[in-house]
Amino acid sequence: MDFWFSGDVQSRFSLFSSSHMAMIVLYLVLLAAILLNYKKIAANQQLKNRIRWSFAGILIISVVSYHTWMIVNDTWRLGHSLPLHITSLSGILAIFSLITLNKKLIKMTFFIGFVSTGLAVITPDLAHDFPHYRYWQFFLHHIVVSVASLYLVLVIDLHITLKHCLTVFGGLLVYALVIGVIVNPALDANYLFLSGAPANETLLNHLGSGAIYIVSLVAIAFVVFLASFGFYKLVKRV
Repeated sequence: MDFWFSGDVQSRFSLFSSSHMAMIVLYLVLLAAILLNYKKIAANQQLKNRIRWSFAGILIISVVSYHTWMIVNDTWRLGHSLPLHITSLSGILAIFSLITLNKKLIKMTFFIGFVSTGLAVITPDLAHDFPHYRYWQFFLHHIVVSVASLYLVLVIDLHITLKHCLTVFGGLLVYALVIGVIVNPALDANYLFLSGAPANETLLNHLGSGAIYIVSLVAIAFVVFLASFGFYKLVKRV
């Protein structure tokens, strides 16, 4: 148990290893299950609520246990532990969306969280490998955020337009500006990875540096938002 919950990296995570591929497969299976069955789920109130509260419970446990793990191992720091990264923010939004079913929150969660957390499953910024606590927490958290964000926009009675997409994107730009201009300099932090790519190998490590890096981040985010909107419209037509 000490090893499982420790802060020491005794087995370093390797991209596309068997332990990584197992989580990718789990993610794809859950996405497929939602896509193939969301109409049946939407028509069954009891099942819909059971899935909704299961997702919320997993995410609450994930967030609380993660901060507990950092505190226990004396790694909690203002400069990197606040839930200000996109995937951390998506987790908080997903929890409140699942609990309140607020339609504005659901739309925000979908655009901010669906693809970003999905990409984190494919190219994770992770040091600990199976069977460490952090391995399980990281993957289950990101998988559930991504799947839950899709689940909510499909089973809840709402309509998403291009205007909603662009409005959330504009809000994200304002959020990023505040983080980049105020929060990161004040805390000597790298939230949203605005100051540079993470230490572990991810897609962000291939975006260049300086102004090119920032422009690339914005361009990719815009494409992701449009792609998410297009995917939503496509699924709803089927």
